[in-house]
Amino acid sequence: MMSWENDRTIAYYNAQGESYYARTVGVDMAANRDRFLGLVQPGGRIMDLGAGSGRDLAVFRQRGFAAEGLEASEVLCRLAGQHAGVRVVCQRLQDWQGEQLYDGIWANAVLLHLTKGECRKFLGRVGDCLAPEGIFYFSLKCGIVTGMDGEGRYFANYSPQEIRQLVQGSGLNLLELWESGDLLQRQGFCWVNVLAKK
Repeated sequence: MMSWENDRTIAYYNAQGESYYARTVGVDMAANRDRFLGLVQPGGRIMDLGAGSGRDLAVFRQRGFAAEGLEASEVLCRLAGQHAGVRVVCQRLQDWQGEQLYDGIWANAVLLHLTKGECRKFLGRVGDCLAPEGIFYFSLKCGIVTGMDGEGRYFANYSPQEIRQLVQGSGLNLLELWESGDLLQRQGFCWVNVLAKK
């Protein structure tokens, strides 16, 4: 059963998909993306969870990886697929089981839309979708208020310590955790980035 928070968040991205795409497709994620790709087996299979605009998915494909995406918003699913030129499945994270094993799973700015219980449950099974030595990247916000924002999206706030505990409980090995500023120049919070390995 899906949470009402998740339903409202998806409804926001369906209503604002075109403007969200325009705002985020050009954001330079190269620093984090390169850290991730440097650990993934060359030419390996990558799943982009919460593909959004398809920005990162397009780079994965261009770099020679077998890339595919998952996106809960029908509007963004279509836009991401068109931009990246690869398969993007329209499905919620909570329903995703993984059709095969992936050498890398990229979940940039998406797990924060799950409730903390949903996020813990998801992280508990993401390792089942990773190939041996597979790499998992995700990012969460630190310094925000947990709940619905003024635009109708749900966000969960995490401290770095909470995130360490989440990874520890997932059975994955934490490789790296670092904080970074917001690339859209928004103030009042930071991003916590994680690289973990199966």
